This record gives sequence, structure tokens and C-alpha cells, in this order.
Amino acid sequence: MSNINYIDIIKNIFYFIGSSAGLFAVLRPIFESKLQQDIQNARKIIERIGEDRLLYLDSSIYLHRCVSSEFFVDIDILSNDISEKKQCTRFSSHISYYFNIELKEIMNEYSNLRKYIQVPEWEPSGNDDNGKSAWYFNKKAKSFYPPGEYFPANYPKHLEEAAEIADKIKIRFLRFQALTELHYIETIFHKWTVAKLYKKHNLTV
Repeated sequence: MSNINYIDIIKNIFYFIGSSAGLFAVLRPIFESKLQQDIQNARKIIERIGEDRLLYLDSSIYLHRCVSSEFFVDIDILSNDISEKKQCTRFSSHISYYFNIELKEIMNEYSNLRKYIQVPEWEPSGNDDNGKSAWYFNKKAKSFYPPGEYFPANYPKHLEEAAEIADKIKIRFLRFQALTELHYIETIFHKWTVAKLYKKHNLTV
């Protein structure tokens, strides 16, 4: 009697496995299509932001003390598109959470950065080395002078903090970019593969 029960249990297990495999095969094209659309949207956003601009943003701030106005314009347009929920900024696949959280953090840190790069500490002026308008650091801003002092003692801290925020934006951008490397099979086990992906590229936060 017990042998019969064991046989029934084994049959039920194989039936469940077969049914699950069949359901997976039916649903895979749907999930894979949504994933490809998310990756396509992510790559468009990456192109709009500009990889090179973000990779060197911290050094542009801290060392060169000059940031392209075009960069800010492009990010502001992207921010507006996100607010309006335009199709190119929406994610709907089974790993949409990861795209959304990284994009959200990019925009949050960008907002923090703009609190630093603004008048009077920075001034929009003329052209940068590429002939385009840019924001230049204003060492002479009154906010850098302690009361009764004639030396701008506070500006190094300002530059350091702004560069740190730029570095946070870069890390979030690289995490967002890394998600586009995932294969469909890897995304099925996203709770493990995404963390492994970030660790592989030294992008843990």
C-alpha cells in the first residue's frame, strides 16, 4: 500500500514539473519580449545621459571646475520625461524594479548635485574647451568667505562634496547600465544574479 502511495507521489511530482515546464514555455515569449523592451529603453536613456560625461563628471567638478551646460539640459529633459511617464522611461518586465530604483537614484542624486552647482558658487558662462556653454566654479562667491575673513576658506569642502555626489551618480548609472548585460535566463533568478552582477563590477552600494 505504501509503495502505491510513493508511486502516486512521484507521478504527481513529475506531473507538476511537466506542467510548470509547459507553462514556462508558453509564458517565456511574453516575459522575454517585455525584458527586451526594458533593455531597449534603458539603452536609450544611457545614450541620452552619455557614458563619458558621467564617468568623468566628478573630475570635471573637482579638478577642472567646469561642467557642460548641455549635460544639465539633457538630464532636465529626461527628468521631465520621467515625470510625464513617457514610454521610453517606463519599465514593465520582471526586473523592472531594478531599472526603476537605479534611475530614481540617478535623478535624486542629480537633484542634490544641482543644489551645489548653481549661482553664485557656479556661474554659467561662455564656452568650454569644446566650444559649448558651461558652468564654471566661482571661487570668489561670498558664501565661501567666513565672516570677517578675506580668504575663501570654504570652497574646497564645497568641491569635495559636489564631487562625491557626482561619484554616486556615476555608480548608480553604471548599475543601471550593467542591468542591460543580463541574459533572459539570468533574470529568472534575479534575486541572486543582480547582486552577483553588481559585485562582479564593484558596484555594490
